[in-house]
Formats: sequence, C-alpha cells, structure tokens
Amino acid sequence: MTHELNRRSRHDILTGLIKRVSDFKEGYRHNVAILGEELSGKTTLLKSLLKEINDEKIVPVYVEIPAFEFVLFVKRCLNSLLYQYLKRSQLLSARETLEMLVKRAKEPLPQTTALIEHLLSHIEREKPEVLFRDLFGTIESFAAEAGMRCIIFFDEFHHLKGFGPKSIWQELGKKIMLQKDTLFIFASSSKNEAREILANELSLLFGNFETLELEMLKSEECSVLISERLDGIAIHKDLASFLIHFTGGHPFYLKTICDEAAMECRRRQEAALEKESLSRTLDGSSLTTGASST
Repeated sequence: MTHELNRRSRHDILTGLIKRVSDFKEGYRHNVAILGEELSGKTTLLKSLLKEINDEKIVPVYVEIPAFEFVLFVKRCLNSLLYQYLKRSQLLSARETLEMLVKRAKEPLPQTTALIEHLLSHIEREKPEVLFRDLFGTIESFAAEAGMRCIIFFDEFHHLKGFGPKSIWQELGKKIMLQKDTLFIFASSSKNEAREILANELSLLFGNFETLELEMLKSEECSVLISERLDGIAIHKDLASFLIHFTGGHPFYLKTICDEAAMECRRRQEAALEKESLSRTLDGSSLTTGASST
C-alpha cells in the first residue's frame, strides 16, 4: 500500500478508481484521497465514477460536505444512503425528502430506520462527535441488515475540521479501520489542508490511502474535451490551441467557453467555430460578464 502522491491523467485516474471498486467487490479495500484545486474537475470525476457503480450489492453514498453545517452534513449522508438503497432495491423512482425515505425503508430496514429516527430526534442538540459516531453506527447497521457494502464519497472532506474537536478525526479513523465493508473515497479542493489532515489527523491511516492529485488538463486532454463540448462543431487546431492557452488547461473554463461557443454557432447555424464567433462568445460569456458585475 502506498501513500505517495500520484499525478496521472483523468482517464487513468478514473480507470484506477474503477479498478479500486472492482477490487472492493472482491474483498480488497484500498481507500483513496483525491486532491485538486477548486473547479479542477474532481467532483466531475467522482460523479463519473458514481455512474460506473451499478452493482446491486454496493451502495454509494456521495456527500458534498458543507462548511460549518454539521446537521446538514448528517442529513445529506442519511438521505444519500437511503435513496441509493431504495433505488437499487427498485423501491423508489424519484428523489424524496429524508422523512419520506425513512418511511419507505421501514419495512425492509427496521433496525436501521429505528437508528435513523433516534439520531434525527436529537440531531439539533447533540454534540458533533456523538452524532458522528451515531452516523457511522447507522451505516454499519445498514450494511449488516441490508447485506450490502458501502462506498462513502466525502467531497471537500477537509470541512470536517470545522465541525468540532479532534475526537471527530479519532472517531473517523476508528471507523475507517474497523468498517471493512466500507470503502472511503475522499476529495478536497484545499490541497495543503487535506495533506495536513491525512498526514497528522489521520496519520495512522495514511498508509491505507492512495493519494491522487488532479492537475490542469494536459494538451491532448484539452483537445478531447474541446471536441466533446463542441459536439460536432468543427474548430481549427490553431484556435483550439489558443483556447487551451487562454484557459490554462482549466477544465471548468474550457467546458463553459466551449458550451457557450457551441450554442452561439448553432444559433447562427455555423458548422465551425471561427475567430469571430469565439470573440463574440468571450465578450458575452458568463465567465467574463459575471466577473465584471462583481
């Protein structure tokens, strides 16, 4: 097991993550931490992985952790857990409130839903470390009662630091070590803070995490992204090179500009993106107009 920082293309990283999920199905667990600057595409990467998880015996629990909103974090975890379970069990076809999800899950999961109802009954007045322990106790109960494994996705996991004392990390560390039927995939846009947490707060577990870092897209990855987002609209390689240089290979900006440029071309019934169309797109882009209005 390795804890060194790995820098690979997004395709390679996604392929590796899919392999981690496959290994997890076979009983080999290797937790992962993904670090990337804000808007670098880490959430897109996680959601691409989520789409690949279609095993009926694995429940993915994806939660983007809000800053300083512990109660919201707990409710998001419970909502994602029950929604994904009911969806896989074909007991649900659309999103519902947490209260409705609990009601729907009562018959197949009486023990787990009882724990959830107890947790929700004191969620506003209990200390975060106690709720954190109860949350993972609920997930453990679910895995046993449903006969399923969980993959926990904590996006922006560094926000856990603002939820309370260091005992939260100790509690998380114990759960990661003991809950062998749960795979943990962390992600963070605060790279330095995340590294510090992995090296210090979760130091005993650092060797159990493969840490991957997302960099800006390589030139060939940018070209593929441009082609995908223009979706049939042609572009000369020199203009594509300009776009790559202009955005610095940043996936969010590339996607936004290409999407708006494609709309502009289709609106004018143009089969190719030319300099004039791109100039109009940049002048009216939500990126530039948004920046100028703030």
